[in-house]
Amino acid sequence: MDCDRSVSEQRFSAIEQIASHSDAYGTEDMAGDVIRLLDHLGIERAALMGYSMGGIIVLFETWLGVFQPKGERSGIPMLVLTTTDASGASHDRRLARMESGGRLYVSAHHWPRAWHRRALENPEVRAAMDGAVGGYTAVPVEGEEYARVKAEYPLPLPIRILMGFPPRHVLRLDPRS
Repeated sequence: MDCDRSVSEQRFSAIEQIASHSDAYGTEDMAGDVIRLLDHLGIERAALMGYSMGGIIVLFETWLGVFQPKGERSGIPMLVLTTTDASGASHDRRLARMESGGRLYVSAHHWPRAWHRRALENPEVRAAMDGAVGGYTAVPVEGEEYARVKAEYPLPLPIRILMGFPPRHVLRLDPRS
């Protein structure tokens, strides 16, 4: 059996499937695949190189990785938000958690935000923080509540420049009973 040919055929088949569902698989998913592979292989640090779209993903995610909070070491409280897509598949995303007025919030403030779109489409989410997992309903925040949370948790100018001044969306996570 020609191993190279088999791998090549499988790769082409996977690319065809991904291309036919381009709305369902974006740069955030591609970058997540790389991160999951490195985690699975136990690789903590790697020099990555990409070509074309791969180069854009490597560059963008590297920049974000430099500034992305890394849990307790960063001093920023974090959570892992689990959203569900239309097919029922679960997706995890590490996010900074914000607390204001006794309520829990998360913010989409950079371009890879498929997690935010999924939370809007299916607001029943799970959040893991401080060793506990709970069910929440993601509620879009607007008006005075949005202004208050944004003022309490401003994004520093260098981060906004790095992220290309994307729009910022805030979700409140209401505990489910």
